[in-house]
Amino acid sequence: MSEDAKTRMRGIDSRDPILHWDMFETMVKYYNPNGDLPQYILGKADEDDYTGFPKIIMYFGGDEVFAGIAPDYEKSFIRCGVKDYEIKIKEGMPHAYPMFTFLKEGREGEREIIADINRYFESC
Repeated sequence: MSEDAKTRMRGIDSRDPILHWDMFETMVKYYNPNGDLPQYILGKADEDDYTGFPKIIMYFGGDEVFAGIAPDYEKSFIRCGVKDYEIKIKEGMPHAYPMFTFLKEGREGEREIIADINRYFESC
């Protein structure tokens, strides 16, 4: 993970009620003690290879620490020649906000994801 991403994540940390900026590194150490997990599972946005990927749509809550990684994903998409991608950040929302359908914003996020999926399959 880039130092810039860590800095951005630390800046969001106090607003995130669910996750913390250092959870990613802690999880990698815990779940990957031998260092044998493939890189794509580890999600190293600044190093991942997205060459040949189809359309990519990523959703982040603006108040989730992982929103700090969004610029690294975009750089990787550009580096790998991904032409069709969207990174959507909903300000003020926590991690996985579209799953919280009891909230107005969660319902809106869920509808947006469903519409994205429908548009994708209509174009196939």
